[in-house]
Amino acid sequence: MSHWFLLSALLALCVLLVSLVLGWWVVWRLVLSKFPFFQELIGSKEGSAKWAKLAAQKKKRQQEANSFVLTRAGEQTARRRESRLQAAAAQAAALAAAQEAQQTQTQTPQAQAASDSPAFSSFATVTPHGQ
Repeated sequence: MSHWFLLSALLALCVLLVSLVLGWWVVWRLVLSKFPFFQELIGSKEGSAKWAKLAAQKKKRQQEANSFVLTRAGEQTARRRESRLQAAAAQAAALAAAQEAQQTQTQTPQAQAASDSPAFSSFATVTPHGQ
């Protein structure tokens, strides 16, 4: 009786070990062998090369994304600066026009008449004696 007991226990242990090894092999072939991390764990040179390649690709994508963001931000800053300069120029022109209009309004009617008369303009162009 103990003979059959030992044989059945040994058979059960063998079935368990075979199923574990077979299951691990299937999972390795279908899933885990695709990941460079697991390849590097078992010491595969292919895994190390893939891992380094993936890291380089990731770094390159990050640099491209950063340069795109910086370029885009630079373009937006330049557009904002240009629009601010245009607005400032328009404001300065409007201010100059308003000041000119204010000066013409503050002149007295006599001063306007004097500046409009031909005698005033000829008097203004007279040069001092001796030149």
